[in-house]
Amino acid sequence: MVFVYILANKRYGTLYAGLTTNLMKRIEEHRQGLADGFTKQHGCTQLIYYEIHKDIDQAAHRERLLKKWKRQWKIELIEKSNPNWYDLYWNNYSHFQLCIILNSNDYSIVIEIPDEDPGHMDPALNAGLRKRGKEYGTVWL
Repeated sequence: MVFVYILANKRYGTLYAGLTTNLMKRIEEHRQGLADGFTKQHGCTQLIYYEIHKDIDQAAHRERLLKKWKRQWKIELIEKSNPNWYDLYWNNYSHFQLCIILNSNDYSIVIEIPDEDPGHMDPALNAGLRKRGKEYGTVWL
């Protein structure tokens, strides 16, 4: 799996799009200031959006597209899945649950913020996935 992600320094702040094969490790590097360059200079440490792709070529293509997008398009993309701009990174990310919606050519994701029971999936989210007629799976990072 390859992740394309967007970081921000605050809500509606500076945005950065990146790519990695290990999302949690890479975000931790950004958060600790180990990644020199744009994110360190602008304080982009909040994981506000990401996607999962099957292969590196597909992910690299998507990252290039996102980097070329107008700012407003990126904001609209973020707000579709994360309207409150929650920081999706947790130190205890073993309980971080992703519901993956499988499409014919690529992966798109819906993020569920888990409750106390890490095995719980919101019934409303399940119903929404079935209603759209898509298959889904759950991945634990």
